[in-house]
Amino acid sequence: MRLKELIIKGLKCYNDSGKIPFHNLTVFIGENDAGKSTVFDALDFLLNNKMPRYSENEAESDFRIDTDSIELTAIFSVANINSDIENFVVDNQF
Repeated sequence: MRLKELIIKGLKCYNDSGKIPFHNLTVFIGENDAGKSTVFDALDFLLNNKMPRYSENEAESDFRIDTDSIELTAIFSVANINSDIENFVVDNQF
């Protein structure tokens, strides 16, 4: 499987990231506090089955204080479809 795109809603600085494409080489460049690390936090939550931390102190929290929910969507391309995932694959995407 290969990550094709990620969509982040409601996590830290992202109200709605839109589609964040991933290619063979993807580089994130930007100012401090632009949201680069949040992309990696979102991937960590998704791929390692972690829950974001919540704290009333925004500096210690993975949530924005005014956010009621977080939505993370990842699209993967699949080269070899085995029986474990075949029910979740549509057009070679998982």
